[in-house]
Amino acid sequence: MDVRHRGRTSVPSIIGYDLVLEAPDGARFLWEIDWGLSSGRTRREMIWRVSDGNWTRLVDYRFPGLLRPNRPSPFRGLRLSGSILNAVDPEEISPEIDLAPLQQWASGIVSLELLSPHAMRRGIRTHATDLGDRGERLAGFLAGLPAESRARIVDRLKRYYPLEGLTTVRKRAGWIDLSIAEAISGVSVKAEHVSDGFLRLLAICTIPELGPSASLVLLDEIEDGIEPHILPDVVRDLREESSSQIVFTSHSPILANYVNPDEVAIVARDELGRTFAAQASELRTFRPRDTGFGTGELWINTSLRALNKQALEARSRQLRTSDSFVSAQSKRAAFVEAM
Repeated sequence: MDVRHRGRTSVPSIIGYDLVLEAPDGARFLWEIDWGLSSGRTRREMIWRVSDGNWTRLVDYRFPGLLRPNRPSPFRGLRLSGSILNAVDPEEISPEIDLAPLQQWASGIVSLELLSPHAMRRGIRTHATDLGDRGERLAGFLAGLPAESRARIVDRLKRYYPLEGLTTVRKRAGWIDLSIAEAISGVSVKAEHVSDGFLRLLAICTIPELGPSASLVLLDEIEDGIEPHILPDVVRDLREESSSQIVFTSHSPILANYVNPDEVAIVARDELGRTFAAQASELRTFRPRDTGFGTGELWINTSLRALNKQALEARSRQLRTSDSFVSAQSKRAAFVEAM
């Protein structure tokens, strides 16, 4: 309901995703999904493997069944609310090529965009294997960690906060409470009396302990509640100590000063109000030159109108680019239409 188009123009209630993933062996996967907002069903899903210019179609699902070229389908009539990889053994879909790593990567996406200190203050009645979408399972996750993992979290927090330790206490009926002990006063404080910023910082410092099962972690407004002087160090430590790929949004020029332009995407709008993202390194403002300014300083000293114009120009160049992958994709699209 939140993403349904509410404009005056009539548009199909379909969300489309095109994901390009690169495997360790250099092969690429093109993963396309069309999902119906009204039906809550997957309308179409295609997965291609591209290696040395050769396209191999692994999945071709189109509601109401799974279609494979020149092969009878045992999956006709499936009504999927998500990916076919979540419903069918990957070996049944593609016995020639192992799709299990792709499935494992997709199931390892962790969304912490809704981190809420209010939710983190609540107790939980059992151990947890993740933090929860809003961080509501933080206490249970900490309680289930081995001592060495919890010690690493405490050591990370000590870099920014005079922390003595973290304790989780199991009460009657299985509820688990989280307490924080300060090094200066030695007083142990329950989570409900700790500041919002500290709880967000605690959740961020916990991310590396999610381990390799977390392939991609999404964070929104990572600077919210965190002191600006320590923010760059927090992000640097998170990147260095986590095995996950981290994607976060931010409005902090201070943080942008510590990130390379090729790691930054500027979100803008086109003439029709559609949102898109352009790599900062493709904008004139951020191109390498001896200015003495950091990425954040260049950003804050350039008007929003100028940035949006440059982003539109970068997007136009990108759409006109005819590199080998885009050319191959066009050939693939023609091949699909011919079928």
